[in-house]
Amino acid sequence: MWFLAKDPLQFARRGTLQVRPRGLGRADHATVAPTEEQLAIVAAGGGVYWLDGQQVLIPYGVHDFIHTPREGEDWDFNDWRRDWPNDWRISHPVPAPAATRWGLVPLPLNQLTSTKAAFSLREAREVMQRLEDVERARWRRRRADARELHASRHAPPAPTPPSPFQQPAVPPTRSNAPEAARPAGDPPLPQPRPGADADVPPNLPGTGTGNPAPQSAAPVPSGGDGQQSAPVPVIPPLPRHPPLIPPPEPPAVLPPQRGPGKRRGLRGVLRNLLRKEKD
Repeated sequence: MWFLAKDPLQFARRGTLQVRPRGLGRADHATVAPTEEQLAIVAAGGGVYWLDGQQVLIPYGVHDFIHTPREGEDWDFNDWRRDWPNDWRISHPVPAPAATRWGLVPLPLNQLTSTKAAFSLREAREVMQRLEDVERARWRRRRADARELHASRHAPPAPTPPSPFQQPAVPPTRSNAPEAARPAGDPPLPQPRPGADADVPPNLPGTGTGNPAPQSAAPVPSGGDGQQSAPVPVIPPLPRHPPLIPPPEPPAVLPPQRGPGKRRGLRGVLRNLLRKEKD
């Protein structure tokens, strides 16, 4: 069935659709809202065509829809892909009844007579098939980007690399020596010296220092004949501190030496004696 594109009652324009068939350049296809008569012709198995000057417009179905996010997909892009959720699919070689609108493939009119119009449907069907091929590739690309966006938003944070200036923590060591219980800053305790600090006898009672005197003296060992043996001499302990060494005496101050003219030799002594005798 033929219709005229200049008749607004037969050609309800719905804007243009930018397409890029596989292997061909970008093009703008006009879209229309089919009338009830045109829908009935297609449902009955007929064909609907529009004449537009020297062109013939062949319809195909455009099904507009919004992508539903699947598990692991995010479609809310914030860049030049923000309109990617709004997509469409094609139905051909004749539009399906559920199509939102009809897209039109323009073909050149080879010959038009009062009884016949010559054009090639094969070229229009090739363009429709190329559009379907691009449709599959477009969906794969958009869904891949939606999965990538979801993965970037739910990826675990990357571990922080260790700082080259951070020193490893050294656990504190504990010592069993008595010095471990001393507060910080005290000098180490001196070790007992054998023969001096270790053998110092306890102070006498009443002095108030040192260890208390023993309660009873040790028994004196006796000889084999019942007589007491001589007491063992007690070696006095070494002094705690070495004796003080007196400071060295200052060197004797020598009388100032006389000059070369003031020497008192033997001649000088004799000369003085002669002076005294004369006087």
